[in-house]
Amino acid sequence: LRHTHQHTTSLSMSAAVASGMARAHRVLLLGSGMTAAPLVEYLTRDGTTSVTVASIVEHEARQLATSYPNTSATTVDIKANGSLSELIPKHNLVISYVPYQLHPIVARQCINHGVSMVTASYVKPPLRELHDSACDASVTLLNEMGLDPGIDHMLAMQCFDEVHSKGGKVVSFESWCGGLPAPEYANNPLKYKFSWSPRNVLLGLMNSAKYIKDGKVVKLPGEGGVLERATPVDI
Repeated sequence: LRHTHQHTTSLSMSAAVASGMARAHRVLLLGSGMTAAPLVEYLTRDGTTSVTVASIVEHEARQLATSYPNTSATTVDIKANGSLSELIPKHNLVISYVPYQLHPIVARQCINHGVSMVTASYVKPPLRELHDSACDASVTLLNEMGLDPGIDHMLAMQCFDEVHSKGGKVVSFESWCGGLPAPEYANNPLKYKFSWSPRNVLLGLMNSAKYIKDGKVVKLPGEGGVLERATPVDI
């Protein structure tokens, strides 16, 4: 983060301590891709948290384990029977950083073993269908907890709450989020930074979209509708 935004880290850590999260936690991180290292670094700042990195790419998991304290590595094939059922019960929380198509497999195992799950992915119908089963098992399936969607929503609500607390009214709000680096770091032809799977970034452009503009709901179809509505933005 740029220094002007580093306060978000201290705020979140303070909130964690205040909510009683200082007790020991065992976190199972599924996946070892580009976004895994920052997460492990963040989680292990708290000495009471231990992390198990489970990945089908063994050398990536081992590298993370040797780079951060209280971190161990193991291999896992999520599609293989029994792999997850042995790992999940040993942990208090599962963070799934695997491709979104695999989240339902992970979620079902979490429900079976009574362990909550967090992802950074959009909620797709196969995962949404597990809502009632998760509620019956008192298991939380918390999704859309990355940057976008995730932090952008939280900062938006923080902005709204601040306006309302001062007697104001929100009449318009636009949020722009993505891999656009600060100008001094925009040092490639695209002026874009991939911090996660480039393929999934491009697949995200194929999603449908819905937003409110001038009091009316605007719906954009999938398979390129978002690209057809692209407009210049002055940042």
